This record gives sequence, structure tokens and C-alpha cells, in this order.
Amino acid sequence: MQLYYEDIIEGSSIPSKSWGPLTNMDMIRFGSAIDSYGEIHQDYDWCIEHGFDNVLLSGPFKQALICSWLDEVVGDIGYIKKIEVSHRGINYVNETLTASGTFTKTYTHEGNGFVECDIAITNENGLVSCPGKATILVPMKEMDSIEFNFTAPVTYEEFLTKKISAEFTDPTNIYLTKEIIDMIGAMGESYTWPEPLDISSIRRFTQGVFETKSRYVDIDYAQKSLIGSLIAPPAYVIRPPFGFWDKGMLGESAIPVFTVPNTTVAVNGGNESEWYKVVKEGDTLTQQARVIDIYEKKGAKRSLIPVVSETIFINQDSEVVALSKQINIRMP
Repeated sequence: MQLYYEDIIEGSSIPSKSWGPLTNMDMIRFGSAIDSYGEIHQDYDWCIEHGFDNVLLSGPFKQALICSWLDEVVGDIGYIKKIEVSHRGINYVNETLTASGTFTKTYTHEGNGFVECDIAITNENGLVSCPGKATILVPMKEMDSIEFNFTAPVTYEEFLTKKISAEFTDPTNIYLTKEIIDMIGAMGESYTWPEPLDISSIRRFTQGVFETKSRYVDIDYAQKSLIGSLIAPPAYVIRPPFGFWDKGMLGESAIPVFTVPNTTVAVNGGNESEWYKVVKEGDTLTQQARVIDIYEKKGAKRSLIPVVSETIFINQDSEVVALSKQINIRMP
């Protein structure tokens, strides 16, 4: 059933969706869809040896589930415009996850209906591991389609030339040394996806996140649509690039490899992504990332060193299709 802007009541609940119990095979399937084979998300023995209770469900996987859920919420015509999630707790294989939320604000802009939402993923024990916010684009009742085509706040050239730096001020800090502060503004390696987006890669990703929306999986439907071909799910556009897990891969951003002194653990702190254009079959994407901030935050038991990076995604026509911000937390 299609969701229309006029039918949304601020403060009302979004229909929830559950997955699970999620299995180790689910993580392997998702890993194969994005070319990620880290032990922490697939190898039970490795996880037990390193003090975990089971194989961990990955942050990108949980964010992709949220996107799959919101794709159902917005209906055949609607789109996800922006999503922001924080990773506040560990989820393991064999858990059941539920996505839920609330419509918090509605507004129109240039003839489009936008809806802001509070969202979260919760497991069967009540652990809220992924709270966040989202902005969705839904049609007015007189509309039979939406053209998803927006201008990003920055061009690729502006992204590459913007200067970011920070002053080193505390020579006594054991984490934020001058060498680490100097990493702020460092640009990672530009990466162009090795082949144009094809039906097979879209299919593998949709299977990995239980996505069933027609514009991603039904070739006949997609060819008859306004776009005329299959398009990529939004979470697929910001996936980690093939082959970058050994090159400083931190969530969705490929930044220069560096080690924060006196830290031994790195965890995914969260992601904020916004989409501006549809990515369709045959498109070739290029992405570029850089560090935009590194700071210390005092936790209850230890210091936390968030490393914040941002990534720009462009298509073969140099159009910005998405922007993403990633937080990777280093800990002693």
C-alpha cells in the first residue's frame, strides 16, 4: 500500500518490521554481497577467542536492514532521502531485530512531501542498539511518481579542495599527539568501482538484506518505470568498496591507515548518509574520503577517540549521488 503525505500524522508510529533469528549464514550472505569477509562478522571461533559471545551482526548490515524497512514504509513511489544511526550496543547472531519508529515532522519543499522520523533497531531483550533519525520523501495524493534528483551542497571539486585542519594544543595528551592531529584533513585514495553496476550485484545485495522492493528486484517492473532500469538500494550505494578492507576501511569510508597511540580496539560508532540522485544499472561510481575530525571523549571506564570521516560518491557524469559521514571509535 502506498504511503501518502496527506495521511501522515506527526507523532504517529511507523509500522515496525522484524528479522530473525538472524543466522551466521545471513552475515556470510551480506558479506559476500559487499566483498567483506572479516572474522568478527563470520567466524564463530575467532569471536569466542576474542571475548565475544557469538558472531557479531555488522553495523552496515543493521543500517541496510533499516533502509530495507524504510523502503517498504515509503511505498513504490517514495524514497529515503537521509538516514543517521548510532551504534550503541552489540547485536549477535541468533538475535531477532525489530525496526520501529515515529513520524516526527512533515513539511513540503518544491512540491515534494518530506517526513522526518525517529527510528531504532531493538532486539528481543529490549536492547536499543541503533537509535537514529531519517528523512523520507513521499508523494502527494495527486502524484503518480517522484523524480529523485537533488543538488548536493558540495561539488566533487569543492570536496577535493576544501581545507580541513586542527591546531595541536596539548603535548601531554597520550592519544591526540601532533601526528594524530595532523591526520585531520588527510584525504584517502580515490576509488572507482571496478565495473558498472549490474543486475547480478544488485541481486546479491537485495538478497543479503531481505529487500523485495520491485524497483530493485523486478526487471520488467523497473524497465516500465520512469527510470527505465533497475536501480541500486540506497544502502548499497554507500557500501564499502570492493577490496578496501585492507586499506584503512572504516565503515563506509576509505581513509588513510593510521594507528591512534595507546588504543587497541576500533568499533563502528555510527553513520550519517544523504542521497541526491538515483544510481541505476550501468552507472559507475567513484568515491573519495577524508578525515574531518579526531577528538577525545571521556567514557565511564575509558577514553574514547572518535575518528570522523566523510565520503563523497559521484557517478560517471561527475554528479554527486550521495554524501556519507562515518564515526569510528578507537579505544584503549
